[in-house]
Amino acid sequence: MFGPENMAVQQYEQLFGYAPLADLRGLRKRGAIIVMTTTIPDWLCSEEAKERRGRPLTDDEQTRAKREYGPETGTAAIYDPQTDSLVLPTGEVSPDPLHPVLHELGHALTLDRVWRDFRNLRWLLDNLPQRIQDHLASGYPQGDDDNAVRSRIAEVFAEAYAMVLAGRDVELTPDLASALVGILADMSQQEMSPSGSIDPDTGRTATYVPLETMIRESGTGDQTDPRPPQLTRAGDRRLLKRKARRWPPSPQ
Repeated sequence: MFGPENMAVQQYEQLFGYAPLADLRGLRKRGAIIVMTTTIPDWLCSEEAKERRGRPLTDDEQTRAKREYGPETGTAAIYDPQTDSLVLPTGEVSPDPLHPVLHELGHALTLDRVWRDFRNLRWLLDNLPQRIQDHLASGYPQGDDDNAVRSRIAEVFAEAYAMVLAGRDVELTPDLASALVGILADMSQQEMSPSGSIDPDTGRTATYVPLETMIRESGTGDQTDPRPPQLTRAGDRRLLKRKARRWPPSPQ
């Protein structure tokens, strides 16, 4: 989590208390980041975003980012899969940021799976809670082409996640609730990719995860390096140079 010391950042940090710790740790293990910056285009056009994306934005992409997500647009939060980052503005903040933060957090957790598997999930569109129906009717594509269906499915799961965290899980249909739980569980398992061993001599067992997913907690230091990487108040800056996972994901 990266951001300046100000009231907006403190408010955002409190809102993440609604999210299960396991979900936030799952994002951290895969290298996803939460960025709090004066304006959203400031991050999207930054050198750090370039590092994580693997390329700079073109002039047209920078213009589009400023036009669609700048402070004059009322954008309260975005999830950017190309940099695997949840981006929150601190210059102008929503008067009620809880829902935008939880909704975009839902995208961060579910979008990869939904993007790849939307055809197998489209049947969920036939029976949705009224709140999600109203959300989809607020401007999302209504056609039957792949992009329209994919977009609606992505919004269904992000909104369902926000509803669960806001205490409205009873409004979800059993099928949607079950699918959401399954996606969150699968994400955790896939990001961990554990392996194991059993020592037949001692009976000792061990579980291993990829070294690049290991988390160094603040204050532990690096015994092999007298100059550990500089930390912000809450973030390991090495993540800013870590290339984000591939987007769009490969189809299943």
